[in-house]
Amino acid sequence: MTKTLIFLFLILIIFSCKKEIKPFFDCPDESWPDCGIYSRNDSIIFCDTTRVNLVSGEHKKYEVLATYKNKIEYLSKRKSSSGSETIYNLKTGKVIRNEFGPYLKSYKDGRLIIEPIRMFFYWDKKYEENNWIQKYYSVFREEIYVENDSIKTTKKEFILEPPLINNRALKSANEYFEETIELKNKKLDDLERNLWSLQEILLTCAINGDKISKERLLNFQIFFPSYDKERLNKSIEILKLYEQKAHTHNSV
Repeated sequence: MTKTLIFLFLILIIFSCKKEIKPFFDCPDESWPDCGIYSRNDSIIFCDTTRVNLVSGEHKKYEVLATYKNKIEYLSKRKSSSGSETIYNLKTGKVIRNEFGPYLKSYKDGRLIIEPIRMFFYWDKKYEENNWIQKYYSVFREEIYVENDSIKTTKKEFILEPPLINNRALKSANEYFEETIELKNKKLDDLERNLWSLQEILLTCAINGDKISKERLLNFQIFFPSYDKERLNKSIEILKLYEQKAHTHNSV
């Protein structure tokens, strides 16, 4: 009788463990537009466990470059770009993250890592002319993790690394500034087209420690009163965050 009870108890434990691993909610299908996650033990788990194929970016050619067994393996080995995708808790239905804008997702040590990205100018040395090129850089990082079977999010951390420049880039930025001032003085239509790119180039140079570019960026509306103040303030905020980060790092 005792052996039978022990046997039944062991079966109950095994059954309970299996039942605990299986989610108790309905998973959305593959076409679901948002990202559903849930907690298991100390890890973030994706509901979608289907195979992920990485294909070539060419429109006329379909070629599978790599295959991953599920989304977790895929995000563990490479970052994935997303837009305004909503991340929510499948167990509770609670929205975890619903910020608009592009960001990168990755997965490490049971954590879902989110990196909001922004387009910056950098100086590409491969070309003799028109060397200011744009690409996305990670600006912040936040991690979604599990603690006591509860999904939590870390405080957003500023992680921007300065886009590449050199002395030729600084010279080009100065020439572009003077050219834009001339367009303003002559009241030419090309002015508006120059303003945004000039402001962004000054931001890149200022982040790299150029004092002249920083002064011009902070006083941008004095030079160009018609420029969008909200857009300018966002760039100035990034500069201030970067300087705070650098100051904190140097103080340690």
